Amino acid sequence: IILSIRAGDARTMKLHTEPLAIGALASETCELYSAAAEEKGLTLEFQMAGPDRILSVDRQRLQQALCNLLDNSISYTPGGGSIRVLVESDDARLTIRVQDTGPGLSESDPDRIWRRFVRGSAASASTPGIGLGLSLVQAIIRAHRGEVGAQNRPAGGAEFWMTLPVSRETT
Repeated sequence: IILSIRAGDARTMKLHTEPLAIGALASETCELYSAAAEEKGLTLEFQMAGPDRILSVDRQRLQQALCNLLDNSISYTPGGGSIRVLVESDDARLTIRVQDTGPGLSESDPDRIWRRFVRGSAASASTPGIGLGLSLVQAIIRAHRGEVGAQNRPAGGAEFWMTLPVSRETT
């Protein structure tokens, strides 16, 4: 993982790209996580705003990034809560948003949580992880010439997003 993060930071991560329907990948990934969400008493919803876009991406890496975000949301969202994965796009970018009803982020979290070995303020000794997941997400998305971000949702909880340029779109 650390080598992948370093390669992403240096913009030397090797990608094995292929044309891929991003909404279909996100939907499939949500299906993989539905049992884990249900076991914890969470509602996991997938939503797509608009038509599915086909971009040239590394399927394994992009799914790994989305899995990291879903793992975090499931870990931090208390039972009875919900997680929504939303795929949306415009003429310039495609965005995958993971929104949850967990504890949200502290004021300093949105900038620092992307650094290696840094865990968010909601992490506790019983929460699994060592602070590499979000660094890996950032490295993967940067390798695809995209961006990542996080913020608190007005209704409570957190939202993490990954944005890819539609210049990666295939015809």
